[in-house]
Amino acid sequence: TILVPTLKLSSPGRNIPERDLISYLVFGRPEFQVAGGGESQALQLAIGALSSEFERAVVNDLGLGVETLDIRPGINPGSANSFTTIAVGRQFGEKWFVTANVGVCLGAQASGFGSRNFGATVEYRFARDWRVQASAAPVQSCSSNRASDLLANLQNRYQLGADLLWQREY
Repeated sequence: TILVPTLKLSSPGRNIPERDLISYLVFGRPEFQVAGGGESQALQLAIGALSSEFERAVVNDLGLGVETLDIRPGINPGSANSFTTIAVGRQFGEKWFVTANVGVCLGAQASGFGSRNFGATVEYRFARDWRVQASAAPVQSCSSNRASDLLANLQNRYQLGADLLWQREY
């Protein structure tokens, strides 16, 4: 009922315990990997908490005219590389929302910083429940396998996307 809602998580066609499904939703990995993560897992959780607090401070307390700030620190246990992204969003008028993002590879595979690090998303609400969204972002990775021609080609390309979104509020 609406007074006592019930939520049941399942994975059709797979036998995944509900504890692992919750862990996938919260941490992006099964429970045994979270519990056995050790130092790198603790570091990842601490950096995630700090970035969340920083996002809140920038959006709510500093009044910089930013509606959204999303920081995704990249931490790869056992690797010297991490890919970190930062996205800033702002509302323009009643129907337009623009998000700009930047991604950088930190660590041993760090590369120069330039226009190839930036992407953007533009969203237009043309009706109460309907929006259209277009995005452009560079294809990036911190892969250490740079010997392949395919990966070298991907580093110079942008990925483009367009979505028609329907949202219903109850």
